[in-house]
Amino acid sequence: MEYFLLNELVKDPDGYHKSTFMFKTGDSLQGSNSIIPGKVFAGPLWDKNKSYGNYGGDVTFPCPDTIPSSQWADPVGFLYCAQQGGQAPWWWSVLLLSEEFKKTASDTWIAATKEGGILTAGAIGAYIDEQRSYLDDQPYPNDPGSIGTGAIQRELKRWPGLAGLDLKDWIFTGYEEYAGRIEWLQDNFHLIGISTKEE
Repeated sequence: MEYFLLNELVKDPDGYHKSTFMFKTGDSLQGSNSIIPGKVFAGPLWDKNKSYGNYGGDVTFPCPDTIPSSQWADPVGFLYCAQQGGQAPWWWSVLLLSEEFKKTASDTWIAATKEGGILTAGAIGAYIDEQRSYLDDQPYPNDPGSIGTGAIQRELKRWPGLAGLDLKDWIFTGYEEYAGRIEWLQDNFHLIGISTKEE
């Protein structure tokens, strides 16, 4: 369920099919001849280079009738329903038929996005700033006094023009006519049965 929520947050084209791991815990024996099958888990999350709007493909994909199609880079639209060509295998949609799954997803999302949660602007913004500072200003090992020679500068020197959209904008404030990703999910999760409001 966390895997589902986080893939929807980052809107990664590879998140449900290519760069996906699943594992199963071992079966257990109950009594003399009764086997309890292990559970299947999704994760860990990895390979997010195409996520957070950092994907130039112009593929559009439909969601439920109440939600218009959107392109990969847009901070709007659900990811789980991108099933053409196997982008999101059918079982991700089937999970949303489970009331237990939707209830657990709702509870988890609400806890993560309310004040003090891990998906608030303050928490995510502070983490982005911390990582940006580390990647931006790392001195060369032989030159401790050098500034701005970190991974970001080296990448832009090697591949100019690939800085993309600002990560905070994509997550929180959006751009042009689009809302930020979290706001869009907050406003639309109810369309697939995941509540974003405490009752």
